[in-house]
Amino acid sequence: MDGRKSLPSLKGIFLSSLEQFQKMQVIDELSCTGIVESFQTFESAADGKQGWFKVGKVVITLDSGIHTPAQYALNIDFVSGSQDIKTTVELSPMSAKNLANAILTALSKGIKMGILEEN
Repeated sequence: MDGRKSLPSLKGIFLSSLEQFQKMQVIDELSCTGIVESFQTFESAADGKQGWFKVGKVVITLDSGIHTPAQYALNIDFVSGSQDIKTTVELSPMSAKNLANAILTALSKGIKMGILEEN
């Protein structure tokens, strides 16, 4: 692999999530959507109140906004493998779309530069 890192599952996850999100229609009457996606992570870390920790799972939910002015927000929880530490990000739907696009763009650039493999 020439020292390049392979990210096939990450790319697939974001493409699939972005496509699902773009097709989704939010129903205004719901206060809790019940939309939850999660996946196990590999070689990942996050910075929380207690410093850096290994992330074992990412949980993504679409629910009522609590800390953002948006009616609905996309929440991303980065959870440690032992489930005792987590860091959460709450994004407006537009910010979540922008994040997903930025991640895909960065990965695509890494593939084009030859530092990542496309699998």
